[in-house]
Parts: sequence; C-alpha cells; structure tokens
Amino acid sequence: MGDPLGKERARRLARLQRAKVRRETGRMLLDSVPLVREGLGAGLVEEVFLYPGGHPALREEALRRGVPVTDADPDLLRRMSGVETSAGAAALARLPEPLTLDDGFADGPLMLVFLDAVADPGNLGGIVRTAAAFGAGAVLIGRDSADPTAPKALRASAGALLRLPVARCVDLGTLADALHSFTLLRATAHGGVDPERLAMGPRRLLWVGNEAHGPGPVPEGLSVTDVTIPLDRATESLNVAAAAAVLLHLMR
Repeated sequence: MGDPLGKERARRLARLQRAKVRRETGRMLLDSVPLVREGLGAGLVEEVFLYPGGHPALREEALRRGVPVTDADPDLLRRMSGVETSAGAAALARLPEPLTLDDGFADGPLMLVFLDAVADPGNLGGIVRTAAAFGAGAVLIGRDSADPTAPKALRASAGALLRLPVARCVDLGTLADALHSFTLLRATAHGGVDPERLAMGPRRLLWVGNEAHGPGPVPEGLSVTDVTIPLDRATESLNVAAAAAVLLHLMR
C-alpha cells in the first residue's frame, strides 16, 4: 500500500495530461476503472490510485499482481486526472511498446487500419475500439493524427489502444513492398465504389482520412481502391468514426 496521494505529487502526475511529458517520461495516466483494468491486464500499470475504501475488487486485483495501491482524496484524484466526474480510480502506467514495421507483416489473414491525419482523439479512439471489435490485427497511425496516448483517445477506445498493436508516425509510401499482398481500401465521401460490391482477399487494409479533408494522396507504388458508403441524398457524409465502423463491419 502506498502513502496517501499528496498535493505536490498529484500536481506532478497531472502533467502527464500533456503529450510532451508523456513522451519524455514514457508514462501515461489511465483515468477510469475499465482503463485501469485493461492496463493491469496488459502489464503496464505501475501504481493504482483509488478513493479510500473504493473499488475493493480492483484494489485486490492490483495487489494480487504486485502493483501498489495508493489512497487518493477525491478532489486530488480529479485534479490529477483532469476528469471532473472521476469514478474514483486512476493509474500510472507505462506507454505501450509501439509496433515496429521493420519485418513487415506475418503471412495469413490480416486486417489493418491506417488512420491518416485523424485529428480528433475521440474519433481516433472510437475507430480503434471498433477495429478491435471487428478483428483488426493492428492499427497504423499517420504522422498528423491525434496522439493515441491522449486521455480522450484512451477513454474513447475503451482500452483497445492498450490491447491492439499500434504503430505511430506511419508513412504508407514506405510500406509498399510489405503491403503488396493486401487489398487497400481508401474511404472517400464521394466517387468511390460501393464496398458491398467488392471482393476482398484475406489480407486487407482500411485507410481512413482526416475529418475535414478526407484521405491524402496515394503514394507511388501502392494500388488502392476508393470506397464510398451509399447514403441518402439528404446526408452529405458520415462522421469518420461512423464510416469506419460500417466499413470495418463489411471487411471483417
């Protein structure tokens, strides 16, 4: 059992809400009961913070795994996590090890998702949550996308960002050889093929673009099929996370 959380330490831990501090320290905050559980299961949690007497099952699980539990005043826990309606649990955790692409992708059926400048962390996390639900093997995140370790992204992913392998700062143009056996589908708001009419192989990648501008240009060496979800004429387009959910369901 750790010492009770004090004001000064809570202030220092609150700095982990900033991306720069997370990168420098290799640490992040998990600010909900589901995220703490996911982090414990992934072996990433270094310390758990709980309201005194709160969440006995979570406390027991952390201690069983050898993770120290620190009692935290509710007000300090809210300040530390930045969540006004805290459920009374948070954790200090290591950042997940990023997926490395040096060796390409293993043979066999595989679904990947590429997030190209998806700027809103809530959208990014929601897409990763859906990708996990529909059996994606990994997520590739482009340079201009939101930070997948941001608290909003982690919450929106419901812990999927702690389970799925994630590669950051990905440039698809450098992966042309590794992706030659994949069916690459680029989601566009207009002008693409109805995805239900496509025959997809066992290895496929969904390319999802920026909320306002859509996906970027296709790098040289990649063969890509643009796909568009047919919509009622009165609807201009779907939210990027909603569109990704429809396409991932069709691709599973």
